[in-house]
Amino acid sequence: MTSPQYGALFEAAIIDEALKTFYAEGGTPQLSFWRDGNKNEIDLLVQRGLRAVEAVEIKSSATYKPKYFDALAGISERDLGLDPSARAVVYGGNENAETQRGGLVSFRKAWRLFSSGALEHC
Repeated sequence: MTSPQYGALFEAAIIDEALKTFYAEGGTPQLSFWRDGNKNEIDLLVQRGLRAVEAVEIKSSATYKPKYFDALAGISERDLGLDPSARAVVYGGNENAETQRGGLVSFRKAWRLFSSGALEHC
């Protein structure tokens, strides 16, 4: 049985990985999240100044579901002006893939998302 806190802990671990990667490369992380009045959200935004440059959805499931991109794609394109190359879903599985809606990234490779800000190098 999985703990009810597993999802939150998984999300925190990925955000911690982002922080560690930025600091290890001598950068200053600018991280935030997005939530609107309709409770749509994006788990992690990487910013440069006031502009979001990467949007990341974090899912603890080891099984990928295309719906993981639904809110991420809608919000990041409509409200943030980000195209698929600047979007990713990090999940608890092992496969990495490029989709029309963004990158699918295994938690094992999540650090690559934040290394020099290169989503396309996963």
